[in-house]
Amino acid sequence: MKIYTKKGDDGKTMLLGGTRLPKHHIRIAAYGDIDELNSFIGLIADLLPSHQPTLREIQNNLPFSASYQVPVAGREFPLAPKQMAGVSVQYANGPGYIQLKGKRTGKSYSTLMNDEWADGYTVFDLNAGYRFANVGFGKGMTLRFNVVNLFDKEYLRAAGLQTNAKAITSGTTTLKGADTVFYYLGSPRFASVTLSVDF
Repeated sequence: MKIYTKKGDDGKTMLLGGTRLPKHHIRIAAYGDIDELNSFIGLIADLLPSHQPTLREIQNNLPFSASYQVPVAGREFPLAPKQMAGVSVQYANGPGYIQLKGKRTGKSYSTLMNDEWADGYTVFDLNAGYRFANVGFGKGMTLRFNVVNLFDKEYLRAAGLQTNAKAITSGTTTLKGADTVFYYLGSPRFASVTLSVDF
């Protein structure tokens, strides 16, 4: 996007609100440093998921650019569903067992502005196995059967964090264009059979 102010370039830049400052002004340098810091915090948050809530809160309190702050106060943390639950039921009888596992993941926002999200979903997995009696060449022979996403539920997960999915505007002025949000498709139903033997 190009913006033409028709005021020429006299070594100054204009902030939102009309204030003009020299491009070497400490305030302009500080905005650049904040943008860089915000990028590093985002990278660290992706590498350390357990610290995402704290790091996202820090990001939420940083200005977005030299002229605009993204109004994210009071919004939910993205990529962090409010509800998650799991249940597992298992029945074992002698050498055989069967287990059913269910996992519920609630709605999850994909952007800091909470203007795009992935709906919640529930998936079930089935595991079964049978341990055979020892045979001459090996012991502990076990046959396992696994089905992931038993009911072939279709669902989406955000592939990464974006700021906003819709353009942020003030009147007819676009303050920040829309980001493209990408999603991973949930794994379809998958079945496997394995045979293991201890020697």
